[in-house]
Amino acid sequence: MLENGKTLKVADFAVWGELHNSILENVQENFIYSGMEANSDKSDKIKKVLDFNLVFIDKTFVDESERKNMRKEMIRYSNFVQADLFLDKILRDGTRADNSDMSIADAANVFNDSIIDLDELPSLNVLNEAAFKSGLYSGASYTLLKRLIDALNKNYKGLLSDTEYENVLSGIVKDFDALNFDETSAEGVNVAMVLSISEASYQWWKENPDAMPANGKIPTGVAADAAGAIVGLLSNALYQGLTTKTHKMNWESLGWSTLSGAATGSLGCTGKLTGFIKDIF
Repeated sequence: MLENGKTLKVADFAVWGELHNSILENVQENFIYSGMEANSDKSDKIKKVLDFNLVFIDKTFVDESERKNMRKEMIRYSNFVQADLFLDKILRDGTRADNSDMSIADAANVFNDSIIDLDELPSLNVLNEAAFKSGLYSGASYTLLKRLIDALNKNYKGLLSDTEYENVLSGIVKDFDALNFDETSAEGVNVAMVLSISEASYQWWKENPDAMPANGKIPTGVAADAAGAIVGLLSNALYQGLTTKTHKMNWESLGWSTLSGAATGSLGCTGKLTGFIKDIF
């Protein structure tokens, strides 16, 4: 997958961003539902979206192992399609419900569920703190992810313009590249995947304004994408780290989690799905 053969660069992981965008594109172009389905209950709607995505996964992934892993992660993060509720849970720092008192073990156990319950999610900052304090990531990676979390949060809340967010993200990518992580570094691979998907996501929403509902905003899709990627990465990393008691994690597994978390997180922001799930909460 790496092209430079020496140190990790975010551009080396462009394929993950491309896969992510292909999932969004497929929903926007091909998802349809009947009037009866529009009136179905929450679980039925989530299942319909999931089943639609699984068909696409089966067609896209030729390798049986990759297909199996991606299906598993899309199922695990399927509740994230409730984009507004997902973002409300994951960006709730500073409130009594941010789960800031959650132990590292409890944060890791989020990934142990075959389907993650949104009510059990710690905030992004809580997950990032847990990964750093457990020794899974260095201070450099913690800081990069913290900057991304702060930027997507401010952009989502209207405190940072789209252009300002894009500039911050570009700066984070440049700073990551300058760290020169060795190509064998699981930590470097993990963070690069999050940044690659975040970059690709921003460009997709920017270039596809018609994918947003009439009253939608680019920051909602961008935030859901980046937040989903971070949750996918950190919840899996914490689970692996505390389960195996080693920092030798399966980075490919982390990749599927990162990709699935991002894709399901933002799908609910597309115009095609917003109307379908508007009464899901």
